[in-house]
Amino acid sequence: MAAFRLLTTNGSSTNCSTPEDKTRSASPTITPAPITGEARQLTSPLIRERSIRLWHDRAFFRLLNRMLFRAARPGERYRVLERFYGLPEALIARFYAARLTGLDKLRILSGKPPVPVGAALRCIGDKAQP
Repeated sequence: MAAFRLLTTNGSSTNCSTPEDKTRSASPTITPAPITGEARQLTSPLIRERSIRLWHDRAFFRLLNRMLFRAARPGERYRVLERFYGLPEALIARFYAARLTGLDKLRILSGKPPVPVGAALRCIGDKAQP
């Protein structure tokens, strides 16, 4: 089993080789590693810019989430997932990698809808803020 090194609240450290050792150590705390090298270049404005870009890039995924949890009735949500997992494996892989193409998005939304159309259309108008 791997060994752990825990820092205690008084600044000392202790070696732990099992999960049981961790629970016996006195007040373990997690301390962040010092920021060095390229990580120092990540300033607050750069982080904010990236988070806003990702928020916009992931809008389609938030739409699908709203459709699943707002448009589909709780007892019918499995139909949405059944339909999704019936799509080509490569498309599902791109979905999980957040690298969908425009055609992938069309393929996900096309066909007989597993949720009421009116409820799905109402979800399109709902917008969350970053």
